[in-house]
Amino acid sequence: MSLSAPTAPRLARYRWARDPANPVLAPDPGIECESTRCMNPFALRVGDEYRLYYSGGDGDGHQRLCLATAPVSSPRQLTRLGVILSLGEVGRFDARWCVLPCVHRFGDRYHLYYSGHEGSDLGLQSFPGIGLALSDDGLHFERHSTDPVVAGDQIAAYPDNRGIAGGGSIVEDAGPGGEIRYRMYYTLATGRKSQDVRVDQEKHCAVCHSADGIHWTDHRLIMSPRDEVASEDIAVAAPFVWREGDGYRMIYCGIGTAVASAGT
Repeated sequence: MSLSAPTAPRLARYRWARDPANPVLAPDPGIECESTRCMNPFALRVGDEYRLYYSGGDGDGHQRLCLATAPVSSPRQLTRLGVILSLGEVGRFDARWCVLPCVHRFGDRYHLYYSGHEGSDLGLQSFPGIGLALSDDGLHFERHSTDPVVAGDQIAAYPDNRGIAGGGSIVEDAGPGGEIRYRMYYTLATGRKSQDVRVDQEKHCAVCHSADGIHWTDHRLIMSPRDEVASEDIAVAAPFVWREGDGYRMIYCGIGTAVASAGT
């Protein structure tokens, strides 16, 4: 019996073309809650319908979570359903912005995770948590709590950090007893306001784990900026992970002093 060396995985490359109808969802001056921005799209297919969750910006600089739907047969025919999650109360972690929606179904309920901006002027440290809203139908959501379910101080190497951003991905794995375990991939934003961009915009990729989608533990760094790589010596962020065969793949954003690029 002979053993051959493992072959390197082959990555498929796809040619992407911009839709000539872009933007398919633009700010609407007639709708105050999304009159200036439509950003952070997260698309989900439910039956014969696409649901596009996004953050809409108003004229006062606030961001709320909104929803638009379209039939699978005509994905450009988006119908706006309006705000599904408004701002938190003054003093809460999400009092100014609700951004970066990520929706995942846990059993019969939809979990909407999002990042909050508290309204302070601390740069990345003004994003102190990932919040959670729950829904039975994926259309109407209520906050699980006025506090975040994931905070930026849960990585042992950065106990005094506050900054954190979601918008990554959630992967399901089988636990030792066959139960479902969940992994949430997110961005740990450790930057502090500074004239040095490497200090101001420092970010890392991280993961945490849960059995119910509400309580998240075992926070770990999975990737950090590399000083020797000019395309990601400032930050690595926005991890999106999926299972492929017996392993996993991750795409992420690299921010560097030379160029900004996406890595695989």
